[in-house]
Amino acid sequence: MSHSESLKQHEDASTSSEINLNCRMYEQKYPEVDQLVMTEVVSVEDMGAHVLLKEYNNAEGMIMLSELSRQRIRSINKIIRVGRKEAAVVLRVDKEKGYIDLSKRRISEEETARCVRKYNKSVEVQSILRRVAEQLVIDLEELYVKVGWPLNLKFGHAYDAFRLAILDEETVFKETMASSEMREAVMTIVRHRLTPTQTKVRADIEITCFRYEGIDAIKEALREGEKLSTESINLKIKLVAPPHFVIFCSSLKKEEALKAVGAAVDAIREAITQRRGGFNLKTPPRLVEEREEKEFSRMLNKLKEDNTEVGPKLDGCNPDKSAHLISPSITNSLTAFAVPGEVNTGRDPRLVEEREEKEFSRMLNKLKEDNTEVPGDDDISDDE
Repeated sequence: MSHSESLKQHEDASTSSEINLNCRMYEQKYPEVDQLVMTEVVSVEDMGAHVLLKEYNNAEGMIMLSELSRQRIRSINKIIRVGRKEAAVVLRVDKEKGYIDLSKRRISEEETARCVRKYNKSVEVQSILRRVAEQLVIDLEELYVKVGWPLNLKFGHAYDAFRLAILDEETVFKETMASSEMREAVMTIVRHRLTPTQTKVRADIEITCFRYEGIDAIKEALREGEKLSTESINLKIKLVAPPHFVIFCSSLKKEEALKAVGAAVDAIREAITQRRGGFNLKTPPRLVEEREEKEFSRMLNKLKEDNTEVGPKLDGCNPDKSAHLISPSITNSLTAFAVPGEVNTGRDPRLVEEREEKEFSRMLNKLKEDNTEVPGDDDISDDE
């Protein structure tokens, strides 16, 4: 290593040591009474557990033995352990001594989940700001003062503001004190980490109708579901195997996608019920993982290959024109059902007509054989 390279590394190390990368996550120095906080257990004693408040720059706190659990404590180590993160509620705050009394038993499961979500957001924000502080060689607290805490005040949490900034940067940073350099550095990391990905939602249903309307009733019911598509959410329907259909969509907004698929399921159920058809919800709307999506695609391709049958096309039979399918995504889906009024066979209508024609031919041949008379002796020609 050359002398210039070693000197540069020494300068970088000295520069990084000069900046302070430790800071609380929120503007207030201490939490308020009844506020939910995330703690990390550092030691366990007979009187209780000593903890550090991770969101408040590791401020010290204490969870007394009586505040650990609502049940009788037989072994404290089974309830709380060193190194574990625990959600707690603030009972008392001594700002002069910097001590905080906490309770673990007074917090519900719902409150614990809410505390964990908020803490995870705060950790992500701090990670982004710490990275920017290292790049710009400034204290982390300065970034919080100019960016993090103003966004917490305006948008409820800086994490939500950062996600909104991906779509509307000007509105988010309008009232902050961030310089152009600071803003550009923040948004570079935010776009890299928080850009949303497409969420896939799917629901599985079974729909049948054995009345005279048959295929028309099913088509109309599925149309009612597809009508609920919007500009941002395009609902699609595919046939897996009669009478199993799949309703799915992709969207950046998970909650809206779940609601849209759920509304489509309800619309199809109502429509087919009015036509006296059958409906069964096999799987309610849910998020689909990438692995499950690949398996589903492979299954559809395999079914398509297995169901491909080659046969003569009868004159006057063109199911592609007569079926009036809902969308290209379910082409050939409804032609898998039998002629209206018949029991579903899972075959193309052309094959059904071919079979009927063969049966009709056999019936004619049988009638012809039955009606054939054997000639008697009197009917022999005299020429012989």
